[in-house]
Amino acid sequence: MTATYTLEEAQALLPEARRRIAQAQALLADLRAMLQALLDFPARAVLDGTDIEVLLCWRDDEDAIAYYHPAASGYRGREPIAMLDRV
Repeated sequence: MTATYTLEEAQALLPEARRRIAQAQALLADLRAMLQALLDFPARAVLDGTDIEVLLCWRDDEDAIAYYHPAASGYRGREPIAMLDRV
């Protein structure tokens, strides 16, 4: 059976509901930040004979790391690792 509340009881629960919602929002923000940080792995590579710093870029729907991008370009600058001379 589902619990029922009077208007006064429901009003009294709002501070706890607000606290729990704020906590859930904070956890969601932390999770988003963790997912973003887990997507890129700093590495050194060689491109056209030049040593460069890159971020090996992985998405959770990919089987392996197949892309990289320079830190400055972000995700939009993703290129296939095969374009690099060496990683």
